[in-house]
Amino acid sequence: MLGISISPGAGAVASMSSGRAHGWRRGIWTAVGQQLALVLFLLISALGLASLLRSSPKTVQALTVFGALYLAWIGLRMWHAALRPRKNAAPEQGVVPASRLGMIRYGFLANASNPKALLALFVITPNFIDPAHSLPAQYTIIGVTMVAIDLAVMAVYTAIGS
Repeated sequence: MLGISISPGAGAVASMSSGRAHGWRRGIWTAVGQQLALVLFLLISALGLASLLRSSPKTVQALTVFGALYLAWIGLRMWHAALRPRKNAAPEQGVVPASRLGMIRYGFLANASNPKALLALFVITPNFIDPAHSLPAQYTIIGVTMVAIDLAVMAVYTAIGS
């Protein structure tokens, strides 16, 4: 999970953008939203829908395309905002919502459409589950570890942006 979290992607871009636009203390809410998406994916994986996604490559491909389009949309919005700079405003301020709930939603959408998150939770994580042992306990351990690591890494990315 550490390797997946550290490698730059949609979450890192969202966290750095939030940090730049609103500083670390406010920007960290984007990372909270990202963790909510990871927990949602883990719950879906725990319910067995990961096997459905693995058996349907077209579904995974569609999610990957959606993720790429979302990243392109964020990039275009940032580029557009940079072309129209406002006095004393960072380019990201036109892209990153200012409210806590808006930043949580922004972070959630960044990870919910992130192909890297899908890979980690639907393809890699099930390989670490032992069906002979308590599934809720295993998923809880994986979830707590995953959220702690990713939240720490995204906090660093938010700090870099700020």
